[in-house]
Amino acid sequence: MTLRSYKLAINKPCEENWLDMTTNEQGKYCAQCCKTVIDFSILSDDEIVKVLNNSSGELCGRLSPQQLNREIHNSAKTTPITYNWWYNVASSILLLVTAKQAEAKAPELIANQHITQQHSLTTPAITTTDSITINGKVVDESGEPVPFGNVVVADNMKYNTQTDFNGEFKLIVPNTLVQKEIKLRISSVGFALVEKTIAPKKTNSSVNITLVSPKQFVGDIVIVVKEKKKSKRWQFWKRN
Repeated sequence: MTLRSYKLAINKPCEENWLDMTTNEQGKYCAQCCKTVIDFSILSDDEIVKVLNNSSGELCGRLSPQQLNREIHNSAKTTPITYNWWYNVASSILLLVTAKQAEAKAPELIANQHITQQHSLTTPAITTTDSITINGKVVDESGEPVPFGNVVVADNMKYNTQTDFNGEFKLIVPNTLVQKEIKLRISSVGFALVEKTIAPKKTNSSVNITLVSPKQFVGDIVIVVKEKKKSKRWQFWKRN
């Protein structure tokens, strides 16, 4: 088996503005270079490997600093053929034992579930009298709303919410959580994490947050391919 990994570099970053390019399915189209610029910055390592394996020529792309000059390889693991039979047998036995254990514990789980439901009914909900509401809007550098962004309280992450299609959010937190100030963490795919410290009033508070894209590199990609042959494990058993 041959294991293949890649190392990507951009020796001459392009000076064209990414925001001025025309959006297409793979990323954006650069009218200056007449090329499609693939947005690798939003792809996982597995997705990058898939694109590189299917490419047949030069590539122009947008990469984050973390994606440059490091080995990128497929994380998928394959199971050796020799072990498949033993794996299937062990899985069947484990499944049978698990089913028996679950059947034996079923009455206990039902009783515990009943107790949990009774307990949850006694947990007081946050009301308007013992909480404050933080309203806000999240936008990008160009002022466009950022939908589905995550807004959480840094000191207690169970209080969280998401922005809507207009980038707006509403977060209700208890008064006991707010001392002199409260720190929010705002994040979204493709943007750098932002922490915003605010001092909420006793009534509703409002805050506006701007997310900034981390520095990206755009240009022709230099691809270094590294291949390594991996010995088959079944050969060990064959020699014995």
